[in-house]
Amino acid sequence: MPAGRVLAIFALSLLAACSHGGDDAPSDIPEGAVEVREGYYMVPVTKDEDGCQMYRAYAPGMLTDQAIRYQRADGSFTVNKEEAACDGRS
Repeated sequence: MPAGRVLAIFALSLLAACSHGGDDAPSDIPEGAVEVREGYYMVPVTKDEDGCQMYRAYAPGMLTDQAIRYQRADGSFTVNKEEAACDGRS
């Protein structure tokens, strides 16, 4: 097989792996998920050693970053734990 054809197949494979999934994307929203905007959620993962609830981003059929977030008192989310409204913390 010519090298150009192999490269083209490889490039198409990479693009397909990064696709958004279309109609075949999973639509099950995890239990306890907080909708931040249409189709974008924060899902509770576990609590850390200080009792702060940790969240991860989830968007059905889309790639999301995997940063841990915490919820502020106003309901918004932050990656800065110091801004979090945690149970049992002053």
